Amino acid sequence: MAEVIGIGIYALVAFGCAIGVSSRLSANASGYLDTAYALMVVIVLGGCIALNLRIHRIRARLQQQREALAQALDINRELATRDELTGLINRRAMLDLMELEHRRSLRSGRPLLLAQLDIDHFKPINDQHGHATGDRALQAFAGTVRANVRDTDVLARWGGEEFVLMLCDTQLNDARELLERVRLAVEALEIPHATGTLRLTVSAGLALHLPGDTVVHTLERADQALYTAKALGRNR
Repeated sequence: MAEVIGIGIYALVAFGCAIGVSSRLSANASGYLDTAYALMVVIVLGGCIALNLRIHRIRARLQQQREALAQALDINRELATRDELTGLINRRAMLDLMELEHRRSLRSGRPLLLAQLDIDHFKPINDQHGHATGDRALQAFAGTVRANVRDTDVLARWGGEEFVLMLCDTQLNDARELLERVRLAVEALEIPHATGTLRLTVSAGLALHLPGDTVVHTLERADQALYTAKALGRNR
């Protein structure tokens, strides 16, 4: 805006000086033509300045609208990929990430492991203590798992009390140790509620993704391992 105003003022002064010089040099004392030219210049330049200022305001408003739209799209994208309760990515976003890591694993040959995690006996928590306590338990569980895995590991809420953990570039024995660390951390977790303290345990199933398999098949094997853990007594 300052440039538009500055250029307009400069043009007015320049034309004014030019007309003043031409009037002094003109043999016609009345200077009718010079006065007419001066008025025309003032009117035209004034209109140009007003038009440019209007265009500037329109551009500024459009920029604000673009920024607001971009912010709204970011929020919608975040809502579409995040679980609102736990802050973890949701099932759809996790499937996209797993397909991406599947392709990377094929190219690089680095191992990819998927783990299914399920909170043991979660339904009685909702039935006995209410859904608010159940929500706090889910949030506490998600926070505990995230605190005991690496930044490169991806945890997603799969649905209800089920979660999926993706371990990239991780050896099988290291993955077992990590899941055992998670299990111990969840077992030590204490969640206060109205009538006392709530304790949780978790069962987990782990599967190594094989090059010829699909991500869905690997998830099915992890799910089978999870049900084996539950059949053997849970908390393992």
